[in-house]
Amino acid sequence: MKRLALIFLLASVSAAGGVRADEVPTLKAGDTTYGQHLLNGLKAERNWVIGLEIEGVRPSDRSARVLASTLRPAGAPADHPGVTGLSRSAGRATVELPQFDASRRKVGTLKVVLAAAPGDKDAALMAKAVALRDRLARRISNLPNLMEPDSFDGVTHADTYMQHLIDVTFERHPNLVLAVAHVNSPDGKKNVILGSTIGRWGKPGDADDRRVYETGRTNLEVNSTGDRIEIEEELKNAAGETIGALGLVFPYRQDQDVTPYQKAAIDIQDEIGRRLLSAKNAFDPYPYDRAYSEHTVAQALVEKTLKANPGLRVLAMHVTKPGVTKPGEKDNIILASNIGRIGKLADADDLAIISTRQDKPEMNENGTMFEVAMVLHDEAGRDIGVLGTVYRYRDGDDKAARIAQSHRIRDALARQIPSAAALFKAP
Repeated sequence: MKRLALIFLLASVSAAGGVRADEVPTLKAGDTTYGQHLLNGLKAERNWVIGLEIEGVRPSDRSARVLASTLRPAGAPADHPGVTGLSRSAGRATVELPQFDASRRKVGTLKVVLAAAPGDKDAALMAKAVALRDRLARRISNLPNLMEPDSFDGVTHADTYMQHLIDVTFERHPNLVLAVAHVNSPDGKKNVILGSTIGRWGKPGDADDRRVYETGRTNLEVNSTGDRIEIEEELKNAAGETIGALGLVFPYRQDQDVTPYQKAAIDIQDEIGRRLLSAKNAFDPYPYDRAYSEHTVAQALVEKTLKANPGLRVLAMHVTKPGVTKPGEKDNIILASNIGRIGKLADADDLAIISTRQDKPEMNENGTMFEVAMVLHDEAGRDIGVLGTVYRYRDGDDKAARIAQSHRIRDALARQIPSAAALFKAP
């Protein structure tokens, strides 16, 4: 495990866990609160949910209010503050439960109105509501978090590739309490929260965040209540270049050995970094094109190949759509990759490789990565697109050896591809 330069800050304002009142933008007409964003998303994902509502004590005036709701306007007086239970009416059930934050601290009451058939048992309906409540809790830092704007700058929202990577990471590591990625903008003029499990998209990085990505020093912070510890480290791309800071929060008790968390943080950064080509890549939209999915034979092959070739940092399949004999820019797309961009149309360089059938080896602009792009074949030797392979590069590395490795990877893939059409199918 690499050595961490640690700064231990007790009772500090954590980059991922707390926001001072003067840092929260004033909500304007038409703004969406983070709590409302959460409820809107949960309802849209589940056709059995008729409505959702969170009631709680509003910190500004200590009154019991609707904090967020898909049933009525936020700000209305609470109906039954603190009441829990299940009731039924024609075709629906209403479950009221204590709502917790990510550290199991109560923030209010959740009302779940869900579709219910006569034969549905109360216990089963209650279990569905509890599962939804617990999923929601993992996305709440604390009570004030629910009333923050979902976008601090009005521009950055939860529709980026970086947010997708944070979501995938959060599901893969259930011991994480919170995860926040601060990413430098492609023009280098700002650093904002781009991926987060607690909202705050567009919030500028603070002094602690800047220290991490400017000096490479890792912050280790315990929050003021002593139940969370954050490890904030450099966020790096596939080339090992720093593009921001990654804050990972774990549950904590006094005098706990945090060495396992430090190792986990390094491993998680490596997982995420291998999926990022650059800061610009982090800002890409996600999904890139809703007409295409990651659940394909092509993506399964990419993942298998990356696992078998640890030195391979990026792998992308640009595949010509089935039935096309002379592909143009709209006929060839990125069908699978470890850097997102699924559905991205071919550019002139991709089409030139297809038409000339010539490899294109080149360095990136920073001289840190070496790419070999070449024609991709199926098992019958038919040209079906372009395969891009990218490696880290240091002065003196053997480029010819990388080109030969890329050819071996391409040929191994070809033996597993019956046709271009097969790559578009579900695995």
